[in-house]
This record gives sequence, C-alpha cells and structure tokens, in this order.
Amino acid sequence: MTALAAGHRPCFECRRANARRFAELHAHGTRAGDLDALVHPLRLAGPRDAPSGPLPDGAMVAVDATAYAFKKGHYLRWSPFGYVAAVPAHEMPPFKLLTPQPFLGIVAAGYSPVWHQSADRLIEGH
Repeated sequence: MTALAAGHRPCFECRRANARRFAELHAHGTRAGDLDALVHPLRLAGPRDAPSGPLPDGAMVAVDATAYAFKKGHYLRWSPFGYVAAVPAHEMPPFKLLTPQPFLGIVAAGYSPVWHQSADRLIEGH
C-alpha cells in the first residue's frame, strides 16, 4: 500500500504477474509508461481531499503527518515496522487521501495489494 500511495506500480521486471494484473485493471492503457505518465503529476500534487464515497481496502490516507491504510472497515496506522494501531472507520477524524485516484480504481477493480502481517492481527484484535 505504501508504494501504491506514493504512486508506484508493481515492477514489470521483478513482479511481472502482479504488474500485468495491475495494468489489466486500469482503464486507460496497460503499458508501464502509460501508467507512470498518468500518475506522475498526481505524485507531485500531494495529498487530496477525501472522496465522499467509500474507499477500497488498500487506500492510504493521512491525518496530519500520520499515514493510515484502510482495510475491512478500519484505518491501520502505518509505521516503517508494520501497522501499529487500528481505528474503526466511524472513529476516524477527517483525513487527506494519499493514494492516487487511478490506483484507487485499480484496487477497487480487484487488484490485491500486499499487506504486512501486522494488518490482520490488528483487525482480529478489534
């Protein structure tokens, strides 16, 4: 999720199957260069206002300088060592969206991002 939120797609060299699946789910072209060109300006633009509708699992958001990933109705606080806290969606304060919109669409269309093992442990504990 962290890589997707930063506007990075799966690598066509070392993760070819994941990269192909990712590209197939995108509506505006399946070439790596097409995806990179589309998302690069969004990377530079920074966080955006939260959408009014629901987010797909794997979307990343920020509250001030703290990042969270959305999974199964919870916002999981990110750290470099894994997710460290779970906040139920109804308790989440206003946030900014980190994941670029085109990548949200790819995740919503069925791409499964790789989660750190701490994510499921936090949700199970809630």
